[in-house]
Amino acid sequence: MIMAEQHTTTSTPVRVITTFRDYVGSLPHQWVLDNLISGAADASRRIVSSAMVKEAVAAFAAKGALTKRFKALPPALRFRCAQVYLMGAGGLTLSDLTAYRKEPILSSLLVFAAAQGGPGAGAAKLFGFDEFEPTLRPLLAEALFGFGDAGECLPSAPAAVNPMRPLSDVAVVCSLAAQGQLTRNVHGGLSRSALNALKRLIHDPTLSGRSAASGVLGHPAGFLIGYCLKEALIVDTEAEYAVDRQAFSAWLNRSVKERLRRINDYVEDFLEGSGFELAIELLKRAEGHWVAVNQMLPEVDRQAFIRALGVFEFLGRVQTGHSHGGLRFAPCRLAADDVAAFSADEHKRDTVIMPDFSVIIPQEVSPAELFDFSVIGILSAFDKVYNGQITKESVSNALSAGVDAELLRGWLRKRNAAANVVKTVEEWIREFCRLYVSRGIVLASCDETVTRQIAALEPLRKHLTEMKAHTVFMIKQGSEHKVLNMLEKLGFDTRMPGGEAVNIDKVSRGAGRRADSADIPADDEDAESAWQDDDTDDDIQDRQTPSGFRRFAPLTDFGTAPDSPRQKTAMNRTKYGSGLKALEQSEMIHVVDYAMLTNQALVIDYNGSAYIKPNIYTVVPLGLDKGIDAAVEAEIPYVRGRKQFYLDKIKRIAVVAQ
Repeated sequence: MIMAEQHTTTSTPVRVITTFRDYVGSLPHQWVLDNLISGAADASRRIVSSAMVKEAVAAFAAKGALTKRFKALPPALRFRCAQVYLMGAGGLTLSDLTAYRKEPILSSLLVFAAAQGGPGAGAAKLFGFDEFEPTLRPLLAEALFGFGDAGECLPSAPAAVNPMRPLSDVAVVCSLAAQGQLTRNVHGGLSRSALNALKRLIHDPTLSGRSAASGVLGHPAGFLIGYCLKEALIVDTEAEYAVDRQAFSAWLNRSVKERLRRINDYVEDFLEGSGFELAIELLKRAEGHWVAVNQMLPEVDRQAFIRALGVFEFLGRVQTGHSHGGLRFAPCRLAADDVAAFSADEHKRDTVIMPDFSVIIPQEVSPAELFDFSVIGILSAFDKVYNGQITKESVSNALSAGVDAELLRGWLRKRNAAANVVKTVEEWIREFCRLYVSRGIVLASCDETVTRQIAALEPLRKHLTEMKAHTVFMIKQGSEHKVLNMLEKLGFDTRMPGGEAVNIDKVSRGAGRRADSADIPADDEDAESAWQDDDTDDDIQDRQTPSGFRRFAPLTDFGTAPDSPRQKTAMNRTKYGSGLKALEQSEMIHVVDYAMLTNQALVIDYNGSAYIKPNIYTVVPLGLDKGIDAAVEAEIPYVRGRKQFYLDKIKRIAVVAQ
């Protein structure tokens, strides 16, 4: 038997590795005879041989047989099977360890139940077989859409807002990294300031400040950060994420089509463990329709699919919205023509530099243009257009990073900056170049002949950088702090062009410089710790589990554990019992939620409403609207279509097994 694995954090999908052949081999022989091997004259007396099982497994897994078996299932069980495969390696959660005994879908052998740690320990889930998914995929998507269809059609599939937007967002991430804004908190995740800067500028709804705990699905900081790390556009320096300019330049040189393809390819890695291919098939099937998430998945398993929707929305594949039934989505139309159109228009609107040093950058500009601005200015927000600001600090930072002053002047001239902006930036450049303090080894030439000799000797010259200076001063040992303090009070920026600020005793100095992450004040660290409280428990749990994962073992005991009369009586006394009870509306909501969570049916004594006569109905609940006119959307077995039963019209209600 091949076991299944699960990382310890609740946000991580269970990694299940089980083949159909291994699963069948672990089942009780009588159960195999009853559900897999047909034509037994006396099943109770037969012995199941390995050859018999091998032959039966091969016949069962044949494409035609699989399709026929799935189509033979009742609609409710086809939907249940589709839910399981949509959750992929994450599994569909069961209410308790014994709930699988009541799952009729297991006898179809299209799915299996497994428990964390085996029977008697941990949670129980339903899983599908990877080898069956490609064959069943179109049928599974059809079943999901049938139950998830919100009943509202769109005139046509909405077009993506801006198919180039993911590329621009990558450029923004790299711009912030180049400016040192993607700092890390004490837990290793994105700091609050970094997270806020990203949320103001990019469209990735999966962003978080979580630390990079081992075994967390995708990248804990979000899709974009994970993609940039995988492509090596940014690198993890522990204190922050820094840009690799050479890698980013190579990324810019790729075609738009290639860059978009690589981003789309990363989706499957990021959503590892989810039913990615089935989700794509569902989007194709649902084109032109709204699909309600609440109708497709129980609340306990909904978040994983919502996270996947966030990635698809970021890439322009879906449009999401909210209705009285909760979150819904509709697939978007994204054609090659859309990308071509945006690429052709990207320079039709120019970057505008205002006299107050604010900068307006159209959203259609190329990622290269966005990144170029980060050299001289700071992006602050996105609202239809990118908003930025050119400041003395941003100019000084650029010069300190080694940017040639002439490049800054050329950038301003090319974009027709106002005269006052050009003149002021020129003054900032002059002020920065007045002096600097070096912390490196300096070669001082005190003779003009020696200087010419060194400059002419190429083997030596290539290891040196000539720095023009009027006079060079040596700072006396022990006076470093006093000199730096006095220069800064006089308004000087003591950083050298192309270098970093002098760091004496690990204390950052210099006007307009941000502190290194190691120098963040203690009160700032406390603030980050408080902000990260939601994720701390997961991190602690990871550290407390040496193995890093737990195993899921298939459940193969299908004997029904009889409830004692005392247990039945106790259950019937609660609002979740099988006897009809008159309940308050708030209690009815709990009963309906319980029935959907445990995959059980409802018995409703109904007063009657439009298109529904007064009667006692046994229904399968599919969704619950908790609004003003609270209603449960349900399917009456053997009756096509769904009905809405208003809670204020329900006299009595009960929960029964399907």
